[in-house]
Amino acid sequence: VYTALKCLNIICGLFFAFNLAVYLIEERNVKANSFLAASSFFIYAGHPLFLPPVQKAVFTLLHPLSEPMLILALAVTFVVTLAMLVGAFYIANKSWLLTGLFIGRHYSGKRRIVLESGITDTVYYKKI
Repeated sequence: VYTALKCLNIICGLFFAFNLAVYLIEERNVKANSFLAASSFFIYAGHPLFLPPVQKAVFTLLHPLSEPMLILALAVTFVVTLAMLVGAFYIANKSWLLTGLFIGRHYSGKRRIVLESGITDTVYYKKI
């Protein structure tokens, strides 16, 4: 019964999040942050590597013995892991050498352009 309720909760949460995003984009003209959109898969793919050591360090430092301390430790673990992954993505995105390593190509340069939507983007050109 617990597993079925948990799956139902996840499905309802996804449905709610999707509808909230559609409402905010269509009705409130909320613009998506291009940096966070670009980093989302990196965060999804990288969190299993960063989460266990961060969680171990946070739990070692905080020693959560009560429920509020446990919630605080989990929140701190989430924030620290997210900050580390977003920082790693930012550094990798700013360095064309690291970007070349990640995508398996070497480029001679990059330039910044402004798209029609007003978002600034980095374009890599002249494949070597």
